[in-house]
Amino acid sequence: MKKLFIIFLIIFSTKSLYAQKASLGLQYTFPSYGISGKYHVNDHNCVQAVFGAFGVLSNYTGRYNYLFEERGQRNVKPFLYAQAGIWKYQFLTIDESTMGFGFGAGLEFDWFYFISENLSTTIEIGYGNVDLVYYELGFTSFGFGLHYNFGY
Repeated sequence: MKKLFIIFLIIFSTKSLYAQKASLGLQYTFPSYGISGKYHVNDHNCVQAVFGAFGVLSNYTGRYNYLFEERGQRNVKPFLYAQAGIWKYQFLTIDESTMGFGFGAGLEFDWFYFISENLSTTIEIGYGNVDLVYYELGFTSFGFGLHYNFGY
């Protein structure tokens, strides 16, 4: 599964260099964090792949983000998201994985505009449910993302 996801991520990143509205960056959603790729289908719809290989719990998830209209000076875009994927927990002799889901809301904005106009930041809060035997999760999650936008 990891190899398939890495191949998908490599293809996405090479395609995103030539895409009109794609971004690549880091995504942290408690309790894992990792590499993320986004593709903006249009002004309101975005799909996102997250390879959260770092942290206590790793995940391979897909997300759908619905972005509302921009507001204010920093181009703040409120959004809703729904995600599903595979979560994996490894510790000493424990090795288990299962499907899980989540949903939430957040804000996307140009916080680091003074460094580059192509950097976007997200903050989010949501709910996730993952039913692992040794590490059961039904939790409120907090997240943060930093992405470099191609083709904007």
